[in-house]
Amino acid sequence: MKIQLLSDGTFKLDGGAMHGVVPHALWEKQNPTDEKNRILLGLNCLLVDTGREKVLVEPGIGMGHSEKFSSIFCIDKKRTLLSELANLKVSPSEISYVIPTHLHFDHAGGLVDWSNGKLLFPKARIVVQELEWKAAMNPHPKNQASYLPEFLEPLKKATLELINGDKEILPGIRVSLTGGHTHGHQAVFLQGEKNLVAYPGDLIPTAAHVNPLWTMAYDVEPEQSISMKKVLLKQGVLEKWTFVLVHDPRKPVGEVVLDEKERYEFKAHPSEMSSVGTFHPERSEGLSRKSTT
Repeated sequence: MKIQLLSDGTFKLDGGAMHGVVPHALWEKQNPTDEKNRILLGLNCLLVDTGREKVLVEPGIGMGHSEKFSSIFCIDKKRTLLSELANLKVSPSEISYVIPTHLHFDHAGGLVDWSNGKLLFPKARIVVQELEWKAAMNPHPKNQASYLPEFLEPLKKATLELINGDKEILPGIRVSLTGGHTHGHQAVFLQGEKNLVAYPGDLIPTAAHVNPLWTMAYDVEPEQSISMKKVLLKQGVLEKWTFVLVHDPRKPVGEVVLDEKERYEFKAHPSEMSSVGTFHPERSEGLSRKSTT
């Protein structure tokens, strides 16, 4: 199973919202702000080539946004997911599965060209938790700014695979329902010959968020986020997982270790990841929301 780290560019969100109740003085050094109190965030995606299937984990923020939208979120598309796929000589029509962690615009907006509603991965099955789909189709007023009709309406024409809870999508590729950030948020686990690659989505969006208590103001279940992060981090340290952080703008691939004070710390790999070896589907258990009960 070959895994390639791709980028759909960068964007910015309010630093306070990204760090919730954590005081500004504690996080500002790790994630410095601009004049509008926004922090730079990456849009890190994964292309997984099993030899038979090409699977995209997280399609990014997408294309065809209005000028106003691009300005508000300071979207920088010097790198795009489609151009990076083209550099690898992979056509969007070759993608057979797309697995977004959830359906907020910065995680699933890349499924669609916002300017015309065209599906960008026309032959792909979109793997989404049923809880997440229902929340996106009828969003709570608190979340309406994240679930936008510009890309969600066209998804009604896509091939959706709505699942409930943990599931192995393909041998060695598993999703686990975590909740926390959204009710239907899922983490993705890729089991290779040497180790397990964990893609925790917005449970751990940047290296600063490795602290279990650092949750976002956007989280609908902050206590669940903390509980699941503790389970994930404990298991990841014990088994030496490789973590890929969706929004870290600098070095998103690395391991989580304990420092001298028994605090979790993210140790970035010096170079980008290219491969994790061959399948061991019998070991691809990931973690389960049930672990916290």
